[in-house]
Amino acid sequence: MSLRRDADARHPVGGHRLRERGAYGRRVVTLVGAAAENLRALRARRRLRQADVAAALQLDPKVVSRIEAGTREPVISELPTVCRALGCTLAELFAGADEDDLRALGLL
Repeated sequence: MSLRRDADARHPVGGHRLRERGAYGRRVVTLVGAAAENLRALRARRRLRQADVAAALQLDPKVVSRIEAGTREPVISELPTVCRALGCTLAELFAGADEDDLRALGLL
């Protein structure tokens, strides 16, 4: 299942909005959606398994799967460990999210 859906689409299990409509009808990616897409892409690029990332976070691999699916939001305290495990910055993890959100977090 792809995260690229209609603006009002919700994940069938978690109910999180994957994309929302922003100003002037433009579609924006939520922080959860961006983290899900980027976690999966960064993990794949580094040839890591979900189990590898889960071990770094001291979580069950199913939790990493849920984060990648957008049905579980990463906890703030987990973000530094995720970034270390993937060798990325927080800005890279949230790349593609709504610019206003990124600016508010100081990531732009």
